[in-house]
Amino acid sequence: MEPPDQCSQYMTSLLSPAVDDEKELQ
Repeated sequence: MEPPDQCSQYMTSLLSPAVDDEKELQ
């Protein structure tokens, strides 16, 4: 099984670009 930390990194990598896009839109 993969360590939960890797799952957190995966979620963060998905959320980070979304946050950047929202900042650009505003």
